[in-house]
Amino acid sequence: AARGVVGDAVRGLRASTVHVATAVDRASLETLWAVRRLASPALARLPENRRSLQVVEDGCVPLERLADYIGGIRVASEGCGIPVAIFGHAGDGHVHVNALPDLTVSGWRDALAALYADAAELLLRLGGTPSGEHGVGRLRAGLLERFYGPEVTALFRGLKQAYDPRCTLNPGVIIPSADWAPLADLKVGPEAAPIPHDIAARLREVERTAGWATPKLDLATPSP
Repeated sequence: AARGVVGDAVRGLRASTVHVATAVDRASLETLWAVRRLASPALARLPENRRSLQVVEDGCVPLERLADYIGGIRVASEGCGIPVAIFGHAGDGHVHVNALPDLTVSGWRDALAALYADAAELLLRLGGTPSGEHGVGRLRAGLLERFYGPEVTALFRGLKQAYDPRCTLNPGVIIPSADWAPLADLKVGPEAAPIPHDIAARLREVERTAGWATPKLDLATPSP
């Protein structure tokens, strides 16, 4: 049965893909998943001037609009002059989009902001959401009212006021601050807040080795 389902899927994809790899047993499944898990670490090993940034990241659209979304992201990428890597969960309507700006090129930050804005407009047009997996955080907090309307965001604010009236818990997350700017907290480039060199090096190693579960205290603890 599994082979029949996979065969049907492959036939449906042939016209729009260069190559289709299939897996119907545990060993081949693990091989495919290993390739998927290596995507982010591989991007983190690019030259230091070419950083992989999760700014557009995990937008999600109805499955029937996914091709339009990927095509639109590619157009936006070319228009802004910032390459992107697209990978991840196409089967449930969302893919990861990592921007790959060259930090030595003048104006890269403005180009990144334009890519972010273009992606948001694209998601709105396609009936999507700005985050299909990783959460809104501060990066997309200011977009929520455009996607869900003032009534829903008023409910968010009401809950925040009821449970955290002093806004001490994760300020700016989901409920944007008055001076919200999506790229204000970028950790790269000359305008980024300084990070001690040893901690910055450990953070890069976490990215390169997929050590996402590393406790933050370990990052701040000097190596023996």
